[in-house]
Amino acid sequence: MPKHITSVACLRVIKDELTGLMSLQDLVKVGFYNKKEGPHFPGFLLFSKWYRDGGDANSDELFTVKITLLDSAEKAIGVVGEQEFTIKEGTYGGDFGTRVEGVEAPGPGRYFFEVSCKSEGGRWKKVTQIPVVLREKDSDAE
Repeated sequence: MPKHITSVACLRVIKDELTGLMSLQDLVKVGFYNKKEGPHFPGFLLFSKWYRDGGDANSDELFTVKITLLDSAEKAIGVVGEQEFTIKEGTYGGDFGTRVEGVEAPGPGRYFFEVSCKSEGGRWKKVTQIPVVLREKDSDAE
């Protein structure tokens, strides 16, 4: 089973073409929405990094990553992203990124983006939660 390294909410991910290293920029802890548009999450990226350890070095392993939006009571609101990966033993080949834009919410408050994974034919396993507070934008703010 691949191991979860990290997951973050950010505005941008930039990959260096020479080294292949990634920079996660402008981490998101609070999202704002306009009252006229109703409560929803503004655009940002949920990014997850994975590593495979153990097993046959010459075989591929298929697994799936899913991100679910939860309310403050940790009740599921809906799935915002899901993707299958195949990575080889000892590689950092599992990068998952999904764009969250316009995902509706019941109202302002604290929410969680739950990151789960499963191997082929396995059960879902929660690996982390990313907290994001959603607030109404002050109409007087610029």
